[in-house]
Amino acid sequence: MKLTAQMLRDKKACGEQVELFVELFGESVSVTQKRCAAHANEFDWEWAAEKLLPKPAWAEFDKVRDAAWAEYYKVRDVAWAEYDKVCNAARAEYYKVRDAALAKYHRVCAVTFARLYNGARDE
Repeated sequence: MKLTAQMLRDKKACGEQVELFVELFGESVSVTQKRCAAHANEFDWEWAAEKLLPKPAWAEFDKVRDAAWAEYYKVRDVAWAEYDKVCNAARAEYYKVRDAALAKYHRVCAVTFARLYNGARDE
């Protein structure tokens, strides 16, 4: 089945997506799973599904999309937890090193003040 740039215009697609469609496919294209997958991260297939699929097909699309979102969140949440774990460990190490360096800095400032305030005396 063909999808055309005019179909997108008729459904009030944003100009940017129409331009992208024309750039990628010309004025029309045969819709295939392979072609759609190849442009999954460029073209807004969700918008196209909602505006161009018949209601029963849209309902099926919506079910599949919901399942894909659930899987995405599951994977993302695991990755986010690992990210937090690594970041928290790195942050703890950073504070440990920073605090030691800051303590040394403050000591140098204190000793230097005392030395300069009292002359060269060390009591």
